[in-house]
Amino acid sequence: MDDERLYSPDDLDFVFERLSNLNRQGGAFATAGAAVVDSLRRSGATFVLREERYIDRDYSRAYDAFYGGFFRPPPKFTTRYHFFTRRFDPADDTSTVPSPAEYLGFVVLWETDPLIVGRTVVRPPARATKMLGRPTDVHIGGHRFELDAAPFCAKDFGVAAWATVATYLAAELAGHQYGFPRTSTTEVTQLATANGGDFGRPLPQRFGLTPAEICRALSALGYEPFVEDLESFTWDADATILAHLTSGIPVIILLEVLPDPDGVGIDGGASRPDDRERHAVVAVGYDWYPERALQNGSWTAGLERIHVHDDRYGPFVPITFVTSSAKGGARVELGYLSGAREAIVKQLILPLPPRTYLISKEAHLAGRSVLHRIADRTVPGTRPSDLLIRTYLIPSSELKREATDWGFGGPAAHLLQQSLPHRVWVSEAWLLADVGRPGGKPSGRALCDPTALRDATRRHVLWSHYLDDVHDVDLSTDS
Repeated sequence: MDDERLYSPDDLDFVFERLSNLNRQGGAFATAGAAVVDSLRRSGATFVLREERYIDRDYSRAYDAFYGGFFRPPPKFTTRYHFFTRRFDPADDTSTVPSPAEYLGFVVLWETDPLIVGRTVVRPPARATKMLGRPTDVHIGGHRFELDAAPFCAKDFGVAAWATVATYLAAELAGHQYGFPRTSTTEVTQLATANGGDFGRPLPQRFGLTPAEICRALSALGYEPFVEDLESFTWDADATILAHLTSGIPVIILLEVLPDPDGVGIDGGASRPDDRERHAVVAVGYDWYPERALQNGSWTAGLERIHVHDDRYGPFVPITFVTSSAKGGARVELGYLSGAREAIVKQLILPLPPRTYLISKEAHLAGRSVLHRIADRTVPGTRPSDLLIRTYLIPSSELKREATDWGFGGPAAHLLQQSLPHRVWVSEAWLLADVGRPGGKPSGRALCDPTALRDATRRHVLWSHYLDDVHDVDLSTDS
């Protein structure tokens, strides 16, 4: 086949209809394809280019491990669709190459029975405050395009159930942060079930992965996963998710979806009134508004919604917290399900980098204690209610680069001379007047050592400042 004809213009309405109708095959994919179509329509897609015989890494691994063993195996190749805001045909010499902003992304379609939405990278909603991404290079007929977005894919009937997909997508994003190699849904399943798995044979994947299996896979990939069990302990789930997304770390959310009054399950099938279905999604972004934070007196209160990838319902779908913590788990509203179904957040799985022993909640308490104390010492009469505190994890090299822009001569110069762990927890103190103000900067920072243990005698806080008042000693005696 002529290489140039690997790429052919296709009918946009036909492709959109093909993707939208995937949920009717087997009933287990809900509206993932339709959600991708909606996202592309909102981004202004007007043209699609079909790439034939595309070798997709994820599908190739799945084919070798599972699909290739069928008596009548599916094709070895996939079809990849590229979407643009205007016409582009690489085989047409008169066709002008689109600008980077005019390329909206791609969808890989596994030509299995039923068809599966494979690795999909499309532009995220423009309105989001923060959205995690992974740079993806795309080459079309000798032309290079680049996207920085969170990859998505749907579950399939063979190698990946819902928890496998959530783990794979989280590893794709966290791996980019930590410099880890790419993985695949097949590898995640194989690593999680290396000793037979909790449900016997690993393939075909019908029941999903347990939390222990998810952690087993993440550990084998080089992460040090931490599970916040909201069933046993009272955690502020929204604060944990916000801190890690701010740090560029995705969060796997294990849900228990409450019964639907109309008797419809999350897979589109029937459910009994007492059914509570387990599900997993991965948080990839959020919407945060300073007005909400100021009105409610905390940084976390500014969180309006988080965006998650749901293997059944598509990329960038919204979740809103009803309660952030409660006995048995936080309660959320799944706005993308009919009737705005609610669910209980049972566990959060955090794919942390190596040697991150101090978790976000502990770092936040230590940093907040120090900042409140030195703020009052530096500006007498400063009350805790005068400050909003946010906490996040950052590479120390990036922190030192940012320090030159802080505008504090003494503290910034002092920090640049310090030896720091590879990553540090940063707690920032913001005066109410500076929150949301263009050009606004935090008034103080406390750096916490992530390799410290909460109950150890060594210091949590490495260094702190409020305005020009610098401290090198641990002041967090009550944290």
